[in-house]
Amino acid sequence: MVPGPKVGLIIGKGGETIKQLQEKSGAKMVVIQDGPAQEQEKPLRISGEPQKVEVWLLNVDTGFQKCKIT
Repeated sequence: MVPGPKVGLIIGKGGETIKQLQEKSGAKMVVIQDGPAQEQEKPLRISGEPQKVEVWLLNVDTGFQKCKIT
């Protein structure tokens, strides 16, 4: 889960940040945007080989490392 106000930081302008994270890690990321726009938390699905997901977690901003992993 990602804090709602930080979703834009993960996606970045024009999706550039999420694209870079995906290219660098090799993991696929999708922010689930089904709920209300200002929802407290939004699900973030990270898929791929375990090592690639680990690379993503190590490279993402420290503020996101505290997000719940389910």
